[in-house]
Amino acid sequence: MRGLKNHHVNNYLFSMKNKLLVVNLGVKGGTVLYAQYILQHLSINCKIVQSKYEEERHFKGKSIKIPIKPGALFGLFFLLLGAPIIFIVLLLQILLLNKYKALFVLGSHWLDLVYIIPFRLLGKKVFYTIHEGVPREGMSMKKYIPISLKKSTDIIFLSEFVKNKTLSFHNLNKSTYVSNHGLFNAERNIEEKKINAPYSYLLIGHINQYKGVHLITEAMKTLDKNVYKHITIAGSFSIPEPAPHPKLNIINKYLSNQELHDLINEHDILLLPYTSASQSGVVTLALSYLKPTICSDIGGLKEQFGINGANYLEEISPAGLTKSIISINKDSHATCQIILHLKERKKELKWNSIVNKLEDYISNRINQ
Repeated sequence: MRGLKNHHVNNYLFSMKNKLLVVNLGVKGGTVLYAQYILQHLSINCKIVQSKYEEERHFKGKSIKIPIKPGALFGLFFLLLGAPIIFIVLLLQILLLNKYKALFVLGSHWLDLVYIIPFRLLGKKVFYTIHEGVPREGMSMKKYIPISLKKSTDIIFLSEFVKNKTLSFHNLNKSTYVSNHGLFNAERNIEEKKINAPYSYLLIGHINQYKGVHLITEAMKTLDKNVYKHITIAGSFSIPEPAPHPKLNIINKYLSNQELHDLINEHDILLLPYTSASQSGVVTLALSYLKPTICSDIGGLKEQFGINGANYLEEISPAGLTKSIISINKDSHATCQIILHLKERKKELKWNSIVNKLEDYISNRINQ
């Protein structure tokens, strides 16, 4: 009760001053969905800017719509015509009207810098949210991310692992805050159901080379067909689809929230045999739906699940995945223990509590 009272006091002190400008310019994907959940629970005095073409549509409140969408040609056009207008208007609003006290950036987009730079030129605080602060295996980092990190006064991370890696990689000395990743789809009426071996397995999300698809297909070559029902790999692929297999289902498309919901409900166990990862939005789905998961012990995944929150691979290899599938098929008690842990972990990751603490941090930093 005392913490809640302090939260409202901090919020009141901040709302008596000028607004926080909140920017979320992504169009789709886990980062945008995360931003939508944050926006839905914000109580701080703020004005929100979003892409006109944003697809997640979880946040139902009022916002300024910017006509920015994916595509190099459109981006160049907007950079030449739209960005200078935004830059000048922001400078005038802050300098002459003292309209905004600080900037809160919820995602990573090249246009973020058009908002960040005028705030920093005028000595205002900038809170920048980063999901991935270092390049992933086989992937390059967008050029604007290191610049945005260095220009910001405060960086919001989603895990200690990402914080430590990012600060070290970019040699940064900044004020930081670690905000837990809340649960996607937790508001749905999710019925817990008893599962029985052999199980069905699901790998879901944006399917790229670090997701461990090759580990699954290699493991399936040696797994006894009676050890599992089938395996589904679902999401938009940026790698070639694996060869056909009678027990392998491939769904190569961007998945809506309803399709995610249906697929997770239809399967027993989630697969996260990642070869490289810092954190994952799929973990929040596993927690929301209380789905036992076979997971690589890398990056911040164990930080998200908890020590006993998943069946962790002993080694990231086809043999390691095969061993985990056989183990989880035999030991129903261990699977039940994982579900019990997921229930406890789920209670800790309510969006209201997460956003209240984040708002307190922002308010305290602004009022310093």
